[in-house]
Amino acid sequence: MTKRVRVNLDWWKKLLVIMLSAILAGFILEGLLQFYEAEKSEKSQIISLQDVHVKNGDKTENLYVMKKNGEVKIDVSGRYINKFQYYYASEKSFQAEILIETKNLYGNWEIQKILDPCRSNLNNSFVNIKNNVKSITIQLPEGVTVGDFTVHNAKDSNGYRILYISVFVGVFLFLLLFKKEIGKRVELGFLIISMTIGMLFIALQPPQFTSWDEHIHFYHVFDFFDGKHVDWNQAEYYAYINPESMEKVAFTSKEEKALQIQYFNENTQDSGYSYDKSSFTVSRLGYLHMAIVVAAGKFIGLPFYVVYLLGKIANLMMYCILMFFAIKSIPIAKNLLAALALMPTPMVLATAYSYDVALIGFLSLGTAMLIREFYYPEKKISRTMLVCIPVLFLYGSCPKAIYIPLMLSAVFLPMKKFKNKKQCWIWKTVVIVACILLMLTFLIPTAGNTMASDVRGGDTDVGRQLQMILAHPWSYIQILFENISKTFNSYVMGIESISTMAYEGVFEFYMLVTALILGVACTEPRKTMNGMTKKSMNIFKIIILPLVAGVMALIWTALYLAFTEVGEVMIKGVQGRYYIPLLLPLLMVFYTDKIQTKWKQENYSFVMFLIVLLIWHLILYSKFLIPYCS
Repeated sequence: MTKRVRVNLDWWKKLLVIMLSAILAGFILEGLLQFYEAEKSEKSQIISLQDVHVKNGDKTENLYVMKKNGEVKIDVSGRYINKFQYYYASEKSFQAEILIETKNLYGNWEIQKILDPCRSNLNNSFVNIKNNVKSITIQLPEGVTVGDFTVHNAKDSNGYRILYISVFVGVFLFLLLFKKEIGKRVELGFLIISMTIGMLFIALQPPQFTSWDEHIHFYHVFDFFDGKHVDWNQAEYYAYINPESMEKVAFTSKEEKALQIQYFNENTQDSGYSYDKSSFTVSRLGYLHMAIVVAAGKFIGLPFYVVYLLGKIANLMMYCILMFFAIKSIPIAKNLLAALALMPTPMVLATAYSYDVALIGFLSLGTAMLIREFYYPEKKISRTMLVCIPVLFLYGSCPKAIYIPLMLSAVFLPMKKFKNKKQCWIWKTVVIVACILLMLTFLIPTAGNTMASDVRGGDTDVGRQLQMILAHPWSYIQILFENISKTFNSYVMGIESISTMAYEGVFEFYMLVTALILGVACTEPRKTMNGMTKKSMNIFKIIILPLVAGVMALIWTALYLAFTEVGEVMIKGVQGRYYIPLLLPLLMVFYTDKIQTKWKQENYSFVMFLIVLLIWHLILYSKFLIPYCS
C-alpha cells in the first residue's frame, strides 16, 4: 500500500470516528436532558374552565372573544409548567402580553413578562416557561378569540438540540484529530467550521427573514428568471410582506416554527400576488447563484420552504468556496482572513438572502490573489491571473460599484511581473478602463438625477442633494470627515462591523470578537519577507490606504445622496457591515514580520478556531436554539 493511499485511509477512519462520536454524543446528552426534565414533569393537560377567569370578554362555548382591555387569568396552583399553549383567532397579527407568576432563584414569587407575537395565519401559540407557575395572565387586543389553554409537560425529544450537540462535538473532534493538517492548511479549518456551523445556523433560524432587508433580496432572487409579469404563490407573498425587525420576534418555540413551515408548504400552489418586475441592473448579478438553485427547486416542484432553504444554502456554499480559495491563495495573514470570515456579521450575511456574499467573497478572493502577486515580485503573473483578478473585482463590485476602486491597486504591480512592456500596459489599461466603466453605472444615474432615492430616509432627493454638495464642496468635505471619524473605531474593528447579528442585535460578548481579530492581526505566525518582497509589499501598503479611504468616502457619499434628507449634516444609512470588504486590505497595511508568536502554527490555529467555536456557541445557544427551537 502506497503512502498516499495509507494517508487517505487514515483520513476516512478519523472522519468515521468523528461522525459516529458526534451523533452518539448528541443522542446521549439529549437523553440525559430528557431524563432530568421528565423527573419533575407530568403529562399534558387541558386547563379546566373553572381555573380560567376572564375580564372584558364574552364566552362562546369554550372560547372567549376579547373586548377592549381584555385579559385572561389562569390559576395553576404553583405547579411546574414546561410549555403553555393556547388557541387564538384573529384577522390581523397581534402581540399578546403574558404575565407569569413564577419563582425566582431565591424561591420567591415574582411576575415575569413575556411578549408573545401571534401571526394571523396561525391559530396556536406555544410559550416556553420551564418553571413552577402560580398564575398566568394574558392581555389581548380587542376582537381576538382565545381558548383551549393547555399545559405540556410530556417528555419531548428535541431534534434541534441533538443536531446542535452533534455539530459542536463533531467540529471540536475534527479540530483535535486533524490539528496538524489544519496547521498546514488553515483554509481546511475554515471550511469545516463555516459549512457545519453555517448549516446549523440555517436550521436554527426562524422560518422568516432575519437579516438586513432580506425580504427585498428574497424577491429579487425568486423573480430573477421570471418575465416582465411575475405571479407569486401565497407562501412567497406571505414571506415577503412579513419581514422581521428588532422589535418583533415571530416565533417563541419549535412548535410554532413547525406550524409556520407547515403553512408555507401547504400554500405553495395557491395564487397570492402578481406584479410587474423592474428593469434588470448589474447589481442583481450578486443573486445569480441563489437564483439558479431556487429556479431549479421550483422547476421540479419542491415545497416552498425547501426551496427557501436551498436559496440560503446556495449563498452559504458560495461564501465557503470563495473564502476557502481566498485563504488558500493569500501567502500571508491566512489566520487573520479565516478569523474575519467566521465572525458573526459575515456569517449572518452568508446564511441569509443577500448579495453581500458575492461582494465580500469575490472581492476577498481578488484581494488575496493580488496580495500574492505583490508578495512574489520575481514570479511572472500567469495568464490565468491576468484574467481572474480583474474578473473577480468586477463581479464582486457589481452589487455595489463603489468598491471597484480597490481594483486599481493592481495597476501598481511591478513591470517585472509581466512578460514584456506591451503585456503590462495593455493589462493595466484594461484594468483602468473596466474600473471606469463600472463606476459609470453609479456616476451616470447620479449626475443625470435618475438614481433612485430611498424614501425610508425621509425627504430625500438625489438631484437636490448633489446640487447642495457642488454648491458647498468644503462644507461637504467637513461633513464627510466628521461622520467617518465618529464611527471609525466602531466600524473598523468595533461592534458595528463584525459583531452585529442584524435583527437579533449585537453579540453580547463583542469584546471577544474584537480581541480575537486584533490578537490574530498582531500575533499570527509570519512568513519572513526578503528585501524584494518587502519593497513590493510596501508599494501595496502605500497605495491601498488612499484607495480604501476613497471607497469609504464613496460609501458615505452614496448614502448621503440616496438615504439622507437634503441639507442634513448627519449622514444616515451607513452600516458597519459595509466596511467588511475593506478590513483585510486595511489590516494588511500594518502587517510586519517583526512581531509574531513563537507558537507552532498547528497549536496557534487550533486555539484560534476553538475561540471561534466558543463565539458561535454563545451566539447560537442564546439567540437561536433557546428562543426558536426549544
